[in-house]
This record gives sequence, C-alpha cells and structure tokens, in this order.
Amino acid sequence: HYDPWLVTLSVVIAIVSSFVALWLARHLGGSSGLRGLLGKGGSGVVMGLAICGMHYTGMAAASFHSMPGMHHGTEGHLIASRVLTISVVIGTLLVLLFALVGASIDRRVRRSMLQSARIQQEQLVRRSEARFRSLVQRSSDVVLILEPDSSIRFASPAVERVFGYGPDGILSTRLMDLIHEEDREGARQYFANATTSTDDLAAIVWRLRHRDGSWRHVDVAGANLSDEETVGGIVLNIRDITERVTLEAELMHQAFHDSLTGLANRALFRDRVEHSLT
Repeated sequence: HYDPWLVTLSVVIAIVSSFVALWLARHLGGSSGLRGLLGKGGSGVVMGLAICGMHYTGMAAASFHSMPGMHHGTEGHLIASRVLTISVVIGTLLVLLFALVGASIDRRVRRSMLQSARIQQEQLVRRSEARFRSLVQRSSDVVLILEPDSSIRFASPAVERVFGYGPDGILSTRLMDLIHEEDREGARQYFANATTSTDDLAAIVWRLRHRDGSWRHVDVAGANLSDEETVGGIVLNIRDITERVTLEAELMHQAFHDSLTGLANRALFRDRVEHSLT
C-alpha cells in the first residue's frame, strides 16, 4: 500500500529540485572561472538530492503486508530476500551498463558528426579559395590587396602583363609611389575614404608608372575588406584604359586640328572663342 501524501511529496521534491538544478546549470554553469564551477557543482548536488529525495520518499510511502491466508515461511509464494537482492543488483548493473554504452555511442556519434561537419567546412573553404584563385589568375584586371599605408600585400598575376612587375617583385611596394604626382592628392583622399568606409568606392582614374618608366591610365575601383579574415585589407580592382584614353585624345585632336598641316582648325577656334566669351 502507498501513502498518497508521501507519494505526492516525492513528486514535488523531484519537480522542484530538478527545476533548481537545471536553473543553476543554465544560468551559472556556462560562466567561466569559480562562478561556472560552483554552478556546475551546485547543479549536480541538487540533482543528486532530487533523485535521492524522490526515491527514498517514495520508498517510505510504501508499506508491505502479508496477503490473507499466507503465513511466514510459506514456500513457493514469496520471493526470497536473497533472490530479490541479487535481482535488484543485476538490474542496477545492467541499467548502468546500458547508460555507459549509450553515452559512449553518443560521444562517438557526436565526434563523428563534428568531424564530418569540419571536413565539409574545410572542403567548402578550399573550393572557395580555388575558385577565387582561378578567377584572379585568369582575370585581365589587376587585383591588389593593400595595407592602410598603401603597401601592396597581394598582387594578381595580371600585374606583370599590365605593369611589367612580377607578382612577388611588387610586394611591399607602396602603391602611392607608383602614382603620378598630379594624381597623388586624389589618391590620398581615396585611401582615406577607403579606410573609414565599409561600402564599395566609386571608380576613379589614375596614372600608374610602368616598369619601363611609361605611364598607364587605369580605372580603379576599391573596397575596404579589412574585416574579412580571408582578405584583411583594402582591395583594388585596376583596369588598364591607356588605349581608350589614347584613342579619345587622338579623336579629340583630329576633331580640332587639320589632318594635313596639324594646325588648329575652325572648330577649335570657335570652341576657344565660345569659352572666352563665356
């Protein structure tokens, strides 16, 4: 027979104590240092008290009485105490064994899942890096990664075709030293905006010195990717537009000069007069 009040008390002890133990584990167990250690230890102690309190209170609620017509010592009707003890011990050991096996399997499954996730992540990173490297190596534009002082930390292979410098030979060179003197002031302002802005910067035209000493007109578009772990710098995409600028200059010269004598024609005269009158 069971005492309903003690049974109810055992259920209350289990619920309240478990709630306190889980609260300690959640709010204090994740902390670092002594606070976290006390949270984990306190949670374990309270959970142990919850289990013991629930079971021993439940055991106290139970009372055993002989069935009507039965007498002490009757054979074949009552389980011997030694058999009952051995059965309980074996059952407890089996439960512990199953718990240990289950924990071991769970740990191996978790380790396998974490390893699989790590391998997949590494494969994604390698594929992304390979894709980026392939795009950069085959791009006709020059891609540079710069430090805040404009020192070149990375240069794509196209830098050799466009400016005559090897990708490794131009490293650590300050890009500012390669920019035409008349364009340096605008370049300094461009770099200042790049270091403080997280948005893509508008394209700008500079003149950069070729390895042979000539000047190349380039269209530059930049972005500040200093916060990106795989980049960590200011990225410039540089496109050589020297042929286009030269062609535009030739067309302008042909429009305002005589093709035979090379002297200024009537169109240039009218253009200058209109500017002067304005």
